[in-house]
Amino acid sequence: MTVRILSVLAMCLFVSTAPAQMTNSFPLWPDGAPGALGNQPKGIPTLTVFLPDTTNACAAMIVCAGGAYGHLADHEGSLYAKWLNAHGIAAFVLKYRLG
Repeated sequence: MTVRILSVLAMCLFVSTAPAQMTNSFPLWPDGAPGALGNQPKGIPTLTVFLPDTTNACAAMIVCAGGAYGHLADHEGSLYAKWLNAHGIAAFVLKYRLG
C-alpha cells in the first residue's frame, strides 16, 4: 500500500510537462465576493479551467490548492489539474480569497 501511494506521489511530481493548457480564469463573483474587505487580487476568488486535449473527457474535478488561507500553493493547483488532464479529466482550480 505504501509503495502504491509513493508511486502516485512520484508520478504527480513529474506531470508538469503534460500537454494540458490553462484555457480560462474568471472571478466567482463578478461584482465582488460577499464580505470582501477590498478589491485586491488576493481577495478575489477565481476559478481556472483546465481542459484535457481529448474531446471525450469523462469527468470533472474541482482542485483546491493548499495554503490554509494564509497563502496559496499555486503549484499544487495547476500541477494536479495537468495530471488530471493527462488522464482525460477536466479540472477547475479554485483560487480562494486571502483578504
